[in-house]
Amino acid sequence: MRLLVLAVLAFVGCISTALAAAGPEQEFPNESAPFNLVLLSANTILNGTRLYACHQVILQTSLCTVSCHKMPPAYPRPEHGTVFYLNYTEVEQEPHSRYRSITPDLGVEGILTRHYFAYHSDYKPSSMRFVDSTGMSLFDWGQDGAALIGFDKEEKLCRWGWNRDDPAVPPLPFYQWYVCITRSFNTWETLVWLSGELPENGGELRNPTCQKVDVKRVFI
Repeated sequence: MRLLVLAVLAFVGCISTALAAAGPEQEFPNESAPFNLVLLSANTILNGTRLYACHQVILQTSLCTVSCHKMPPAYPRPEHGTVFYLNYTEVEQEPHSRYRSITPDLGVEGILTRHYFAYHSDYKPSSMRFVDSTGMSLFDWGQDGAALIGFDKEEKLCRWGWNRDDPAVPPLPFYQWYVCITRSFNTWETLVWLSGELPENGGELRNPTCQKVDVKRVFI
């Protein structure tokens, strides 16, 4: 069994090294200072707790809270799984990228990334996207398909809404974050981006376990 574990680790290590060396140039090469993500919630059990990276399947994790329900420990270990980054690019260097500048006082639009703690520093980070059917956050290898996000002046995590008819109009931030019990490869309480008719607009939740939250960036 020990030999099997060592063989798997060696195999994954070889894959990561090869992909890091041979992979395409990253669209969002610049990386912010590290930070934690902290929940703001009317639920006093959730409020002030940090989000962790919890294991779904090999090289895939979700953003989870382990404070509200009796669940298995977060994976990787909490002290490693709570460190995140905002990856972004300079529009002057990448004129055809998906990047859009916001306003000088709001910073940049980019993607949320994290590093796998077991690998050395040149290992390409994983980035957050959303599962279509549920809106569940999911970190996967590389940057292709990553969700564009940003932070407002209060350091709250948001997604920017652009006026398609007039790009000169300043974007509006949206905060459709919920914490829900989701079932994918594992059952976790995960951060979810909900779309459609939301409760605050008179809609109904399809998942009754969902609770409205905001998410704040706290630099380490």
